[in-house]
Amino acid sequence: MKLTGDAAGSLILEWLKEDVKRVSSSRHELGKFYFGVSTASMGVIVTLKKLEAPLTIDWRTGAALVFLSASAVIAVVMINPRKWDVGEDTDLFDEYNKQARQIFQFILGWVVTWGLGAAAGIYSLLHKVSGAGATKP
Repeated sequence: MKLTGDAAGSLILEWLKEDVKRVSSSRHELGKFYFGVSTASMGVIVTLKKLEAPLTIDWRTGAALVFLSASAVIAVVMINPRKWDVGEDTDLFDEYNKQARQIFQFILGWVVTWGLGAAAGIYSLLHKVSGAGATKP
């Protein structure tokens, strides 16, 4: 089936309208997922740190919790609905591109902060495990 002329134009316009509507919804859903991952990561690190004989929050664990908290904040910002300012002069394609760029920036920011927090948390947990059996002469 090949569409030409007005049929193709109206079909593309309808697709673009629906896609622009879904951008906010996907941002909201992704933000909820990221928030869950961030808070669960913090919970896992704190729980595993509690298993150590004396509970110590060293600089590695503190850095992990700070980065994971930052990733949770980014997720909360993603969850907040964005105000759309659409009028007669608004180009839907430009608005769609703006939304897509903003979501990409949020994703990049979340991945970087969560990755740093997870890496610092894993390093903190492994550092304690590897040094647990060592004895000083």
